Formats: sequence, structure tokens, C-alpha cells
Amino acid sequence: IALIKAELSKTAVGSVGGASSAHLYAMLMDAYENAGDMAAAQDAAARGMAALSTTDGKGLQRRLQLTGIMMTALQGQIQRATVQYEQASAGVGDDAPDLVCVLGDRGYLHYLVDRKLDATVETLRAYRLAKGYHRDGIRLMAGQLLARLYSQYGLYDEALALANEGVAFYAHSPQKDLLSDAYLFRGDIFLDKGDYADAQTDFANSRMLLESIGDRHAQSYTQERLCLVAARMNQRA
Repeated sequence: IALIKAELSKTAVGSVGGASSAHLYAMLMDAYENAGDMAAAQDAAARGMAALSTTDGKGLQRRLQLTGIMMTALQGQIQRATVQYEQASAGVGDDAPDLVCVLGDRGYLHYLVDRKLDATVETLRAYRLAKGYHRDGIRLMAGQLLARLYSQYGLYDEALALANEGVAFYAHSPQKDLLSDAYLFRGDIFLDKGDYADAQTDFANSRMLLESIGDRHAQSYTQERLCLVAARMNQRA
């Protein structure tokens, strides 16, 4: 973030060559988003939009605009963000290189406003496109949302098949936090299905991974899930 800001200060005093100011703001936006500072990411997106010049492409403009809208949603203004996103992404063609990201984001927004049919259609398209393009990160995120929707429809086998993909993928990754999330997510589907023993195993695996990386905040949430599944197992007994 500091390096990007330093480059922006150079462009502000007339530096020539290299990335444009709008492109640098897009990089800053991504950096803030990855750091979890959504307000700062949204501000960087707005500054990037203001800095756009005739040499910047339509793709950069759309990236700044749509990411800025998603930051609005993540700060709680979901209904407003959904309307804005639909309007801003209406012209994205089937051949657009960022279509898979647009479909994923739009599907997520529709899920948040309880438009489940729209969410399912768009997320399924995003999942299939990402799979065809071998974009694993997007595929797995879309797959998780699709699994959640399938679970809510009572399609547990289909939901678990998607959840299994996340566990299998991150089992071969050094990112223990993402494997923990995958176990936690699959455990929730087992919980919805009523397979309490399998849910308990997944929640325990998630907690064990979180303990190994020292994430106490996430541990507390996983412990709540373990308590919930234990309570339901006792009720069934």
C-alpha cells in the first residue's frame, strides 16, 4: 500500500510513463480490499474513477466502478448496491473477459437480497465459466454459494459435491485458513442435512486448523458450531 501511494504521489507531481493514476488507484483498491479495509477500498475506487483519462480502457473503468459498488454492499448498503450493480453491469457481453467475475458478484448480491432464483442462475454460470477457464479461486467461491443455495433447496447431495471440491482443493494448499473455512462450510451443509456426526467431524477439523495458526476469533465461531451440533445430537438422542 505504501509503495502504491508513493507512486501516486509521483504521478500527482507530473511523472510521465508507467501506470496511469487510475490504474494505480485500482491497485490500491485491491490492496485495501485484501487487507479488509472496505471503506478505504471504496475511496480508492472513487478516486480512480475521477482520475480516468482517455488513455485508460473501458475494462479499467468497469473494474473501478463495479468493485466500488461491491464495497458499498460489504459496508451494509446491500439493496442500493444491488440496484447499482445491475445497472452498471447490464452491458457486459458474453465475450467480456471479466464476465465470470461480474456473474459471481451479481449472483452474490442477488443471494443477499433473497432473489434465490437469480442468484442460482448467475452463480451456476459463473461456476461453469470459471471451471472452463481454470480459474480455481472464482470456481470455488461460486461453488460455495451454489452449494449453499442447493442446501436451502434441500439438494444436499449436490451441495456436498460442491463443498467436497473446496476441501479437496485446499487440502493440498499451504493456506490452512482456507482449508478450515472449507471444513466449516461443509460442516454447515451436513448440519442442514441432519448428518450431525459428519458435521461434528468437519467442525472439529476446522477448529484444529485454526488452533495451529492461532486464529482465536475464528476459533470462537467454530466452537459455537460444535456446541450447536452437540445440542442437536442430544435432542435427537
